[in-house]
Amino acid sequence: MEEYKIEVKPWMLKKSSEDFDFMKKWNNDIPMPLLIMYGTKIGESPKMTKFRLHGDIQQRITTTCMCCGRPITNPVSQYFGIGPVCGGHNYTNPFSSEEELNKAVAAYRQKLIQTTWIGWVSNNAIISIDDDTDIFRKLADMPFEVTADSEYCFEDAEEPVSRSQRKLAPFVVAARIAKPVKGTDDYSVFISFKYNVAIKEAVKSLSTHIWDNNTKEWEIDYKDFQLLKHKLDDMNCTLSVSSEVVIPDKVGIPSDFEFKTKPMKHQIEGIKFGLEHNRFLLADSMGLGKTKEALDCATIRKKHGQIKHCLVVCCVNSLKWNWIEEIEKHTNETGWILGMHQMKRAKRWTVGGNKEKLADIDKLINGDPELDSKFFIITNIESLRNPEIAEKLAMLCESNTIGMVATDECHRCKDTRTQQASGLLQLQPTYRIAMSGTPLINTPTDLFAILKWLGYQRYGFKSFRDHFCELGQYNDIVGYKNIDQLVSQLDSIMIRRIKEEVLADLPEKIYINEYIELTDEQKHLYNQVIDKVIEDPDLADQLSLDCQLAVKTRLRQVSGGIEPFTLQKKNPKLDRMAELIEEAVHSGTKVIVFSNWVKAIKPAIKRLQQSNHNYNPVVISGEIRPEDRQQIIHKFQTDDSVKVIFCTIAAAGVGITLTAASEVIFLDEPFTNAEKEQAIDRAHRIGTKSAVTVHTIMGHSTYDENVHDIILGKRDLSDAIVDKNALAMMKIL
Repeated sequence: MEEYKIEVKPWMLKKSSEDFDFMKKWNNDIPMPLLIMYGTKIGESPKMTKFRLHGDIQQRITTTCMCCGRPITNPVSQYFGIGPVCGGHNYTNPFSSEEELNKAVAAYRQKLIQTTWIGWVSNNAIISIDDDTDIFRKLADMPFEVTADSEYCFEDAEEPVSRSQRKLAPFVVAARIAKPVKGTDDYSVFISFKYNVAIKEAVKSLSTHIWDNNTKEWEIDYKDFQLLKHKLDDMNCTLSVSSEVVIPDKVGIPSDFEFKTKPMKHQIEGIKFGLEHNRFLLADSMGLGKTKEALDCATIRKKHGQIKHCLVVCCVNSLKWNWIEEIEKHTNETGWILGMHQMKRAKRWTVGGNKEKLADIDKLINGDPELDSKFFIITNIESLRNPEIAEKLAMLCESNTIGMVATDECHRCKDTRTQQASGLLQLQPTYRIAMSGTPLINTPTDLFAILKWLGYQRYGFKSFRDHFCELGQYNDIVGYKNIDQLVSQLDSIMIRRIKEEVLADLPEKIYINEYIELTDEQKHLYNQVIDKVIEDPDLADQLSLDCQLAVKTRLRQVSGGIEPFTLQKKNPKLDRMAELIEEAVHSGTKVIVFSNWVKAIKPAIKRLQQSNHNYNPVVISGEIRPEDRQQIIHKFQTDDSVKVIFCTIAAAGVGITLTAASEVIFLDEPFTNAEKEQAIDRAHRIGTKSAVTVHTIMGHSTYDENVHDIILGKRDLSDAIVDKNALAMMKIL
């Protein structure tokens, strides 16, 4: 068991006298032999702690005397941790060599270790624990070692009570169920009892345990109440339970509920999990049907009379239209995008600005019959940057007009300092679903905003980061800690299935790296970019982050022949792309081509047009209006003449289905494995009929390979934190 360094005040070394009876009353008049000792806690009372201690030297140099607490200035004495007066030695060095000194120190240390003491220490007599002066916090966090010498003190006891005596003492534990004060569950249980260390430790073992010094109660989450009951079963306790609230029964899938589209087995499990949890994280891998699960959860809760409207917040703007289509496909309800209206001439639906969105919200507030008939209300996360929109939606949540909010691709709203994240945090309905196939991309801090919005994180970002992350000299994250606590919390509020668990529905993915050689023209441009940075006298040797990013971007653009580095002659990447497309189309399949940049797509399309084949390509990028994207996607999925779709990763990396393709080509990669996998999963979704082959085209010996190595490194980190089975194997970037 871990031992702690305990430093006490000098009076703990005194025997009892006429005006000092502490040692005689509590420790048989046996004082501590040293002011600084090491050991464990074996007993506890409201004002005292019982320790099992021994002497030791655990530092090479000790500057405080363990006997009297005075500073040690003699350099030889500092090796022994005891001053010349207490140690009975002079200031001369009696050792002829360092080896002789080390042997003497080792022998003295062994003597110290054999110097032991067991007894009660007044908490006011403790100066520090592990050199930390926050005594009461350290004592509260210190584990309790149960031994034959362990003793407990009750609040009204004058003397310690042995373990055998404790078992005979009756205890009444009062449990009051009420609305939470600082808890994270829908309901809290407030526990009170006369002081008993075993019951206290049982309470502290729960995931949430908050002490209120005013009411003298522990607040725990209602979900942990049954676990506490089991812990109290063998403690001779009488549990007195009262409730200030009526807790509704959990709902299930009604026997007469008809699914519009038949859910698969794993989707049924997801729906049941959602109905058992008012607030949860739906974290299935991409393509497993999270949208359908959320829609069915909402419509079932409506059938039970629990909600009137469900608000869907899209953290990817273009997904608004995808939700409209999914609602029509999977439910018998109707959906409405805030600010949506039909253009008079084109007869196409479009979405207006904040003025139109506020007008729709006002209709909901005023009970407008037309808008009130729309069960699903949809908006984009950017709308919440407007304080009035966020405030009015929050008011609708508070009045239960909006009884559920589902946040799609919630991991894209991880910075709680932004206006849109602040607006989202205001939306606190009874039922909340956070949806993300990759809730964590790089570090545990990616989960903070999700947990905060769901109501399972009561602390601020800095406290969350400091608790779960090891920080470097400049507050950069260099490692992780307390991950088991994070896993425990996620286990109770998150449902996640990976593709391997529903393998019967999804084929495997095949990865192929395609290397090309740069042309002489490219090599010249590539070296020119590097030389320009090296030779610039205005740039320091240590490049700024902005400068590093700019250089890396330019090198990747050179490799792809992307403007402003347009190639006058051949482009090896586009040549290889054309070869792969020709082979794929000849085999009867369609192709998705991804790039980070629109400027890479335009020359790629031009290159295809130089061939003898009519691929009839279509494009999804940030330049395409959101309301037009679904039509383009539909055309690619159903029109046999459309063989290729070009996509920017930012515009089409999440939320859309392109299962007509079984070949995916990356002209360049994103910086994270999660983003790349999300892009691949446009083709690798339920409904795919064959294996998906992923071709990554890289310039040999260029920065393309560095990016690929970064992705391979991040793959392990991302999987380890989200998937509980691999948490212990996390790697530090």
